[in-house]
Amino acid sequence: MVHLGAEQGMGAIVDTKAARADGVEQARAPTSLGAAAGARMSEAGRKASGPKLALVWTRNLDGEPMAGRLRVAHAIRAALKPCAELMSFRLPSVVTDRNLRRIIGAGLALAGSWLRGQPLPIQCAIFAAGRDLRAMSKAIPEDVETVYLDGIRCYGLLRLLRRQRPNQRIVVDFDDLMSRRMELLLAAGEPLSPGYMTQRLPPFLRRLATSSAIGRTIVLYEYLTLKALERKVLTLADTIVLLSSEDAAALDAIRALTPGARAEIATVPPSVDLAEAKRMTEPLRFIFVGTDALTQNRLTIDYLLDLWRRRNIAAPLAIFGHQVRGVSLPPNVTTPGYVNSLDEIYDGRSVMLTPSFLRGGIKTKVLEAFSFGAPVIGNNQTFESMPVGAYPLRINDEPELVAILRDPDGHLAMLQAAADQGRAYVQSHHAPAVFAGRWRQLMGVPTPAE
Repeated sequence: MVHLGAEQGMGAIVDTKAARADGVEQARAPTSLGAAAGARMSEAGRKASGPKLALVWTRNLDGEPMAGRLRVAHAIRAALKPCAELMSFRLPSVVTDRNLRRIIGAGLALAGSWLRGQPLPIQCAIFAAGRDLRAMSKAIPEDVETVYLDGIRCYGLLRLLRRQRPNQRIVVDFDDLMSRRMELLLAAGEPLSPGYMTQRLPPFLRRLATSSAIGRTIVLYEYLTLKALERKVLTLADTIVLLSSEDAAALDAIRALTPGARAEIATVPPSVDLAEAKRMTEPLRFIFVGTDALTQNRLTIDYLLDLWRRRNIAAPLAIFGHQVRGVSLPPNVTTPGYVNSLDEIYDGRSVMLTPSFLRGGIKTKVLEAFSFGAPVIGNNQTFESMPVGAYPLRINDEPELVAILRDPDGHLAMLQAAADQGRAYVQSHHAPAVFAGRWRQLMGVPTPAE
């Protein structure tokens, strides 16, 4: 992966990679940009012919705790690797790669956008330092067939590439429709969640972003500016990809009102590998997986803690994932923390409990639980954009939920039936082969011969 705009002025740090059979890349020692380019050319000469693709990410893919978005990014890279020559780059930001020059550059980009009457969202401005964008554009070879951009946060680079290369094919992976996410946060009265950047923010900025009044003001600003920017991306990109059919429908409605819109809107639900399923056995426990640094997880965790207190639930509840808050836990609730493998969680006794209070996207934790043969208890929001049919554990009534929580072993047959239905759904709708084939089609690469 190439990280441009490093601390040494216009220098670049390039990590060459050695590919493993599973598509995961291992970093070797950093080399110079010229040496890395030579290494790429040599590798291209040795491998089967295939289109040249440039993938621009906004975060490190390797060496980070795996979460929903990272799993999708890994799957995209693994799908393309066998049939194309890949060059991966990381666009730096003022949050993860903070220095004075980059802060000034991002500030100038934000000020310039206001002067043009097209204000940048803050989440885009932090990736918009002009020097970084120019260095990235220069590093991407002009003979690549397609450029992949990791989200709307790459808007500055998209704008520059389209101006410099009007005929370049560019695919922008939105993942979720961010204006809709901000709209849902506004409706819920919630502040902005910086997500994976939370721990990298200076403490005073973290407090500002997550405070009630200022945080909601930021959400309103992001909503208004993202909605306008999504229209611009529709006129600049060739293809925009989303995980959720509901997000895609919302963007399609925006497209219909956008003069000059050129982008195709594609939906590619996340993939999940089927793990070895274990039949449900007593005694059962309930689990939740996710960090409370994300708003949607925090809302669910707070509800579950309150539910265990109010209803005196005796069944055990284990909340996995890195928790950033020091909240008190009611009896029978534990926080084991982050685990390296989901095999440590899904043991044949675990029931995923994830009622959701924020719509949007597809909940990958649900797909993961189904893939391990575990049942998932949720509500309508939990299963948004998942056509699971008449699923027995879609529960919107608290007394009905509490009846299961008080006697999980007595509901073993229903839980097992739900687990079987969920696993069959994942197998038919989220197969890795279908995901890989769709992404290869969108990026214009052939499927490798068996």
